[in-house]
Amino acid sequence: MTNATAPAVCCVVPPDLIGWDRYDWLESYADDTYERSVIWAADDNCRLAPIDLEALFRAHGADLEEYRLQLVEQVNQDLPVLHRCHAGQALTWLGY
Repeated sequence: MTNATAPAVCCVVPPDLIGWDRYDWLESYADDTYERSVIWAADDNCRLAPIDLEALFRAHGADLEEYRLQLVEQVNQDLPVLHRCHAGQALTWLGY
């Protein structure tokens, strides 16, 4: 029997996107899309209110704790990470 190895942690948001502002994120999505509505729902720093982040994950049937743990792993491995409530990062993690 062999031991399974855990997959390597990768960046949720590539390093070149870490400095993006709201308008950079908006430009990365097509007009009139769900993704843009999520970015607009965030504050000027592109952060969703925690309750809105929870609703986003619930709407997608995604595990918010799994997302949080991946971000912690990134920090522990000195990989770039945005605030956990960052709308662009959450959308990226959800596959948008």
